[in-house]
Amino acid sequence: MSGIKIVDLPNDILGLIFGFCDVQAIGRVEQSCKQLLELSRTDESLWKTLYDRFWRGQRLPEGTSYRDSVRSAHEVSPAWRSGAPQKKKEITDFKGSVNCIWANDDIVVAGSDDYRVYSYRAADLQNPVVYNGLESRVMAIACDGEHIIAGEYGGEYSICLWSVSDAVPIFPLKGHHAAVRSMAMTTDGNVAFSGSGDNHIMQWDLR
Repeated sequence: MSGIKIVDLPNDILGLIFGFCDVQAIGRVEQSCKQLLELSRTDESLWKTLYDRFWRGQRLPEGTSYRDSVRSAHEVSPAWRSGAPQKKKEITDFKGSVNCIWANDDIVVAGSDDYRVYSYRAADLQNPVVYNGLESRVMAIACDGEHIIAGEYGGEYSICLWSVSDAVPIFPLKGHHAAVRSMAMTTDGNVAFSGSGDNHIMQWDLR
C-alpha cells in the first residue's frame, strides 16, 4: 500500500495538523527532517540497517552500496505497472499438473503430479535437473538456493531433501500422517517446516 505524502494533503487538513503545533514545534520538526536527510546522505550504516531488515540473509551485490541497493529497490517500478504482463516462455517438461513453484533470481523449482521435482536455471529455463525419491504427487516445496525440500501428498507422506546440484535424495524425513501441503525453509538452510493434513506443523533440523 502506497504511503501518503504530507505535501499531498489538502490545505485544510494541513491546517488542522499544524494547528496543534506552535511555531517552535514546527521549527523543531523542520530541523529534525533536515538532520535525517543529511544523515541519509552520509551515514551508510543507516542504509545497512534498512537493507538487513528487508533483505535478511542476502549478500550485498558486489560494487553496490547499501544506499544504492535500497533506493533502487524502491524507485524502480515493475514492468507490469506500465502495461499488461507479457508471457515470455512456456515450460512443458512435466507429465502431470504443476502444483507448486519456488523461484529466485538464479533458479526456478517446481513440484508436479508426476512425483518429481524440477529445477531450472532462471536465465534460460532449459535442461532441468529432475529430482526423484517421492512416491506420490508433490504439493509443497521449499528452497534456500542450495537445497530443495519437498513433501508427498500420499504414500508414506514423506519429505525428501536434495542438494540443488544433485538429484539423489540426501535423506527422507518421516513423521506426518496425512498429505504434506506446505513447506518452508530458513534462509540459512538449517531448519525446515512442513504443514500437513494431520493438523500438525513439524520443525526439522537439517544441520
